[in-house]
Amino acid sequence: MATNLLEYTISLKEIERRKKAFTTLIASFFFGLIIFSFDFIILNILFSSFFLAFLLILLYISRILTIKSLNNYSQIRYFVNEQKIERKTKKSREIYLFKDITKLNIKRTIKGYIREIMISSKSANSIFINGLNDFESFKTILINNCSKNIKIKETNEPIDFEHPLFYLFFGFGLSLILTIFIRLISGLSSSNINIINISVLLYILIISVYIILTKPISGRFGQKAQTTDYVLGVTIFLLDILLYFYIF
Repeated sequence: MATNLLEYTISLKEIERRKKAFTTLIASFFFGLIIFSFDFIILNILFSSFFLAFLLILLYISRILTIKSLNNYSQIRYFVNEQKIERKTKKSREIYLFKDITKLNIKRTIKGYIREIMISSKSANSIFINGLNDFESFKTILINNCSKNIKIKETNEPIDFEHPLFYLFFGFGLSLILTIFIRLISGLSSSNINIINISVLLYILIISVYIILTKPISGRFGQKAQTTDYVLGVTIFLLDILLYFYIF
């Protein structure tokens, strides 16, 4: 007979860390772009001002959406007994039976803490669980109640993603790479530019198909979020088509 469900909640400390990390990332990216392309900016101050203002608005909107998403994620609850995992969100309730689980991928931070557990099931899409309070206890219950024949893979991150300076340097690095890429393109012939354009369009197409097939958002936020996966995938696909006609 099943015992009472044990409740696991999302760590609010981890949610706040992610909010600060994302804010640091977009801020360092924006200011890095200004620093590394300063010579371009002074050549056309008016155009550059409009571009930077537009970029700043986009980054601000992305921050609002990210914080909203993290706030929603913090409301997720997991209830576990020896038979099942039950995930509850504001809009959905899902049950994953231990007998259906086929594989566990456990990712740890460089310090040894559990970052994320991916659960593959023969009866549902893969789910991703991260940011839990008492994650080690959850992992122990998970392994003890799954079949002894399931595949369990543990990996460690090679970089300390939680270091306060990581996202600062990451943002500057992204802006530097983008600036170098733009400078290289400006010196290429039209035929080489077309090759790059086709490669970028193909990459965007692959991303849209990947999102539609794997449904990464619903894997973390529940089955009710599948609509978001489809909308995002189709939106990126349509954007790819628009870019194609714009470029060619």
